[in-house]
Amino acid sequence: MYYICALYDDGRQGGFPQLFTTDTTALEQFAERWDRPGMSVYQCVSTLQPGAQRRSRDTVAELTTLHVDIDLRMLTTTPEVVRQKLLELSLSLPVEIRNSGGGYHVLVELKEPVRAGTPEFERANALRGALTRMLCGDPAPDHHAALLRRVGTHNTKYGEARLCQVEKAGAPVDITDLEAFIELYDGKPQFEWAPKLSGHAQKPEREERERENGFDDSPCAELNTAALRNLPAWVPELLPDAKRRSGRYAAYDAVNPSRPSSTGRPYEQRKRNLGIVGSGIKDFGTGKGYSPLDLVMAVRGSSLAEAFCWLEEKLLPQKSDIEIDLDKIIEAQGSPSIMSDAGDDDGHGGDEQPKETPKRRRINPMPLILPRERDVPRRQFLYGMHYMRGTVSGTIGTGGTGKSTLGLIEGIGMAVARDLLGGEKFKAPLRVWYHNAEETMEELTRRCVAICKHFNVPAEEFERNFLVTNGFETPIKVANGGRDVKIDAVLRKEIIDVIVELKIDVVIFDPLVAMHRVHEDFNSALDPVIRDAFCKIAHDTNCSIDLCHHTRKKAAGQDSEYTVADSRGGQSFIDAVRGARVLNTMSKSEATNFDLSEENRFDYMRLSRGKANMVRRGIIGWYQFTAVDLDNGSEEEGIAGDSVGVLQRWDPPRDSELVGQPTHEDRQHLLGALQYGEYRYDPRSPEWFGFKIADRLGADKREPRQMKVVAAILDDLIEEGTFKIEERRDKERKLREFVVPGILAGVENL
Repeated sequence: MYYICALYDDGRQGGFPQLFTTDTTALEQFAERWDRPGMSVYQCVSTLQPGAQRRSRDTVAELTTLHVDIDLRMLTTTPEVVRQKLLELSLSLPVEIRNSGGGYHVLVELKEPVRAGTPEFERANALRGALTRMLCGDPAPDHHAALLRRVGTHNTKYGEARLCQVEKAGAPVDITDLEAFIELYDGKPQFEWAPKLSGHAQKPEREERERENGFDDSPCAELNTAALRNLPAWVPELLPDAKRRSGRYAAYDAVNPSRPSSTGRPYEQRKRNLGIVGSGIKDFGTGKGYSPLDLVMAVRGSSLAEAFCWLEEKLLPQKSDIEIDLDKIIEAQGSPSIMSDAGDDDGHGGDEQPKETPKRRRINPMPLILPRERDVPRRQFLYGMHYMRGTVSGTIGTGGTGKSTLGLIEGIGMAVARDLLGGEKFKAPLRVWYHNAEETMEELTRRCVAICKHFNVPAEEFERNFLVTNGFETPIKVANGGRDVKIDAVLRKEIIDVIVELKIDVVIFDPLVAMHRVHEDFNSALDPVIRDAFCKIAHDTNCSIDLCHHTRKKAAGQDSEYTVADSRGGQSFIDAVRGARVLNTMSKSEATNFDLSEENRFDYMRLSRGKANMVRRGIIGWYQFTAVDLDNGSEEEGIAGDSVGVLQRWDPPRDSELVGQPTHEDRQHLLGALQYGEYRYDPRSPEWFGFKIADRLGADKREPRQMKVVAAILDDLIEEGTFKIEERRDKERKLREFVVPGILAGVENL
């Protein structure tokens, strides 16, 4: 698991963009999106544990590299000398050298990753610390969960954009080689520290003066260290004209009021030569360094005791004579309480105030920073505006409509980078895993051979990226429990590991009903199956998952086309997937429109997009079943080879749609017409209901073929239940067939 984030250079508080992912492509897209002026993109130096939701030393999984962050501002050694020395050192140990735009990063790639919690892990951490001291690196990021600026992004802290780039590539080394390297140079610092850097080696005379001022004595040393770690608590009040630098960490530039100008300028016109950073304080006008207590004494003209009291007052919590309800204050600020009813870490209760600082909020809203329009990342559709990375989609249909065949053809097409059903272009082949829980491997092989034969797909191309499992040899049940749904977290984790390890882009599970043991008819039971199992798999692996799903049974007398609302599980399934499409057999009226016979219409399927969060709804296309004969028969025994049905693209004849299909509004209008008159089913009657349909749909009553289509539409509306036929006597007491509202007349969203 990788971690990447973008932090504001001005150090503002609040939320910030961050990403936990296993996909290196997602890292690149994140870096490209947030690499902008005023922000810095950082990546954790270690990989995190699977499923980690925070970056910390406790969530690190393993070390693959050891790093040193060299800040040139902390050294008196010139940048040219630092660079040359690092290049010389790399001749003894093949380290990677990066220019971060403000210093250098030195990385030692380990031949074998070191797992957290092992003795080798502690050994590697100790070596990183020794290497940091040897190369005079910044001690702050000397830990295994540190952030380093990502290569390829820009450092804009200093105004102009400076590219973070690799100046010399390295090579993997053994941890014993690193130990020998440090021993070769006796671990001695290779560069010169800048004067007055708290916590680092300094000149002897400087150390002696600080000792006299109490900098190295406790408690003065503790107070000075605390002050350098919390500059905003006291610097603005001590120096009201101080200007905070842009950057991740607090730092200030100010005029030193404790000395006169060397050029005789008035205070308002003087340059801010006093630098105050977390590593130390220095007056660059005179070269003099200060501790925080030094500076307070100089600016306020006070004694060490007075300066100590003043600085302590700014840094430490003030005592109060009134009782403060800390929990209420924290609750009002939206932070979790730091009080605990469970006692201390040793399991003992007590009245002592816990020493922990308030925990960070789990919910941390962040401002949305709008990029330039051309920089908005595109949705990661992989094929057909249906398969999309990180999401779950659904393909719905009754048995025999070709769901499995469609999934196989699309999967094979993605695996060989050819659109077998259209003209879409692929940049590269995709890794596809097709799991069919109901077919044997023999039948799946038969279908795949037929598809490859029909579309001229070479076997070597097919075998490279198309992976297959079936439910008999590899049973997969992601959830159990009937209505009390229980997700199999162990199996879910195994599926995630397989997808990541095999670098799979698309997974097709067929059918959904065979992938769990919950009641699909109980709508709320299916929701967690989709969201907690399949959606999590798609999210954690950044792959596209398509679920082939059955429709529920129609009501008695209802024979209309299927919509996404007819899927088993109903609205819970539709709400859980990001996109859904439906396969329907060609209706009578459509067959009449296309001048096809009644018996042949069952060979044609219409694929429609029923739910489209990301794209528009509507008809995707028409497909026709065609028979592919396999050469697996026996002439000697007189046995013919197998014939396998394969879907292929079918384009209706141009100008063949004589009359459009009725919409929901059309149905409502026609139902309303029945309230004001009586209409017959017989097309020979002047009161035939087909005339009303023709008027509504704009059909030409003088064209026999168009009226034939209208008659077929009326039959379809009766079959679906919008209307029905009722026999009764007319005004002349003759028995006639009348069209009346059907069982779906009061149902919305027909």
